[in-house]
Amino acid sequence: MPYPHESNQSEKARFDDACGRDGANLSPSEKDRFSDYFHTLSNRQRMSFREIVDLANQWKRDHGDGFRRSDRY
Repeated sequence: MPYPHESNQSEKARFDDACGRDGANLSPSEKDRFSDYFHTLSNRQRMSFREIVDLANQWKRDHGDGFRRSDRY
């Protein structure tokens, strides 16, 4: 499947799409926590949609998942 979320798309739009259902499917609270991490990366503006999805999935395996009370809201 081709990804329309590439260099002509803003960093925020690529990030939002990569965290959404077509990407890593992060919960809203996971997305907030991943965003804190993601925005510390110096190369984030050059990352493709697929690279952000892969990074988000790796982050989710290491720091996300699991039940957190804050994930319910």
